[in-house]
Amino acid sequence: MARGARLGMLGNINNLNIPFNVTAYTSELITNQQARSIADVMVNDAAIQISGPWYFDNFYIRGFAINREEIGVDGLYGIASAEGNLLNGIERVEVLKGPNTLVNGGAPKGTAGGAINLVPKRAGDIPLTRFTTSYLSDGNVGGHLDLGRPFGPDNSFGVRINASHRDGNTQVDHEKQRASTFTAGLDYRGQRLRVSGDFGVSRQRIDGAKSNFFVSAAALPLAPSGSNNVWPEWSYQDKKNIFGVVRADYDANDNVTFGMAYGGSRSKRDMISPFGILSNTNGNVDFFGSGLASDTDTRSMEGNMRLRFATGAVKHQMVLAATQFTSDITTISPHWPLRHLPISTNR
Repeated sequence: MARGARLGMLGNINNLNIPFNVTAYTSELITNQQARSIADVMVNDAAIQISGPWYFDNFYIRGFAINREEIGVDGLYGIASAEGNLLNGIERVEVLKGPNTLVNGGAPKGTAGGAINLVPKRAGDIPLTRFTTSYLSDGNVGGHLDLGRPFGPDNSFGVRINASHRDGNTQVDHEKQRASTFTAGLDYRGQRLRVSGDFGVSRQRIDGAKSNFFVSAAALPLAPSGSNNVWPEWSYQDKKNIFGVVRADYDANDNVTFGMAYGGSRSKRDMISPFGILSNTNGNVDFFGSGLASDTDTRSMEGNMRLRFATGAVKHQMVLAATQFTSDITTISPHWPLRHLPISTNR
């Protein structure tokens, strides 16, 4: 875990100086635990529960819902993929518990449970070239290239490139997953001016995706084997996301800093997948066909001024900030009855 985190408009602050419950999970933890999604990281925190299928980033923090559209990227809401985020280009996953509008600005849906922020990777002072291969049962094979290069006087410029692809069967019956991502992080660190730009594109396709059940039965049957998949092979989720974020901070003097950030993203999802209702204690599921074509365009911005001063031995920081979030969503979603299928209860 990192010793500090980005506390919204207050910037990067050491945990010992933060009057909030903040945890920052680093890329080292992501690598060691082989985490592929934010959900894989959140299992480390008992105060967070996963809400919905694993391929969406919906959570409960202290019992309050956190929608996937309310996950920040470098402090800006709406830039993260609305259809599930890949972690190849992420340096830290930061979690703040409790009300946070004062430091992060208003969340798109006004959640009170907390906030999740993704910090992009940056080039360090030492050149980095890393290639990692992966094999996931039962035949999902992939590779990940991570390049970091500093250059210029005092390594003031940096470039960090991450590219990955994996494809193949998962451990669930007739489920396949293909995921590709490319991210580029650019930054300049001068004496008074700091500028960064983060850009990326990702695509995920899941065939035969296993999902959740709604329950109308009075009691639950025995749990089936985890590899069982009653969703049809022809069901699929096809998701795309492209984003860009630019942030700049300028120290007018030792006491005053001006900052701005602007970002935009576009997420698309095409889906044909039934949803099931567990209707009795025998394990029967009523399926209803469901299709979806969704297109989300988001723009997010922030402007701030930070004033630092002291009264005797007490140091202060005063921040004036404004944030704006705009999201245009177009959705077509037909539903129709499908068929009645039993779930096997073999363990």
